[in-house]
Amino acid sequence: MIPSIGFGAFFIVAILFFIYFLLKSVYMVKQAEAIVIEKLGKYSRVLTPGLHIVIPFLEAQGEYIGHMYRKLRENVIIVTPALLHD
Repeated sequence: MIPSIGFGAFFIVAILFFIYFLLKSVYMVKQAEAIVIEKLGKYSRVLTPGLHIVIPFLEAQGEYIGHMYRKLRENVIIVTPALLHD
């Protein structure tokens, strides 16, 4: 005779899976940061600061763009060639 797990154990596993699903579907992006979202390995969109919902197992975090990257990108130094005189 095969022992049955019972409805209680199945219910607990289902609740744990649901909680895990909810935790993986919410992203909080901090100020001056951005997160690239990939859907099945291809670029999908960029999450800007705020609270966002993604589809777990289909959408994943690709690249994290922090505030240091933005500072480097915004602070461009233009160098002009100098003329040398004899």
